[in-house]
Amino acid sequence: MTRTARRGAAALIAATALSGALLAPAAPAAAAPRTSCTVTADQRAAALDQLKAGHNALRGRKPSAAERTAFRNAVAELIQAARDAKMSPEVRAAKIAELRALRAKLEAAATPEERTAIRAEIRAIVLELKTARLTKAERAELIKKIKEMRAALTGKLTKADRDAVKASITAAKAVLKCKVTA
Repeated sequence: MTRTARRGAAALIAATALSGALLAPAAPAAAAPRTSCTVTADQRAAALDQLKAGHNALRGRKPSAAERTAFRNAVAELIQAARDAKMSPEVRAAKIAELRALRAKLEAAATPEERTAIRAEIRAIVLELKTARLTKAERAELIKKIKEMRAALTGKLTKADRDAVKASITAAKAVLKCKVTA
């Protein structure tokens, strides 16, 4: 007998012994009474719909190009509205123009007293512009709103919602394992 034939025979004997060992304990379990459930065809169809809806909810969706453009525009409007609430664009533009004029005037100033007065005015205008900027808390609030808008756009669920959807999927799978009665 060749070496390959001996290995094949050994594998065949091992497989036979293994299958016999696996079948022996399975027989008493098969004899035990099994509880079963029954559902109607309508209940099964509803469970299938629930399962599909759950999977779709977990998957989310990809927004279209138009929706992405609208989202970007909405974010820009939101940020601009927050900035305008602090200082209107007209006032901001006037302050910046005044600041430029003062800086040009500073270079043309002849006396140290003039330069000191101009620097004080420049510092006051810069301080006004700084106070018109969004604070860290306001930026954090804007970011939170933007994230909520993005989640609504993509259909992304919160952890609690995901857990609820997963529970409904599990329930639907349990219903689908039941026998269908007429």
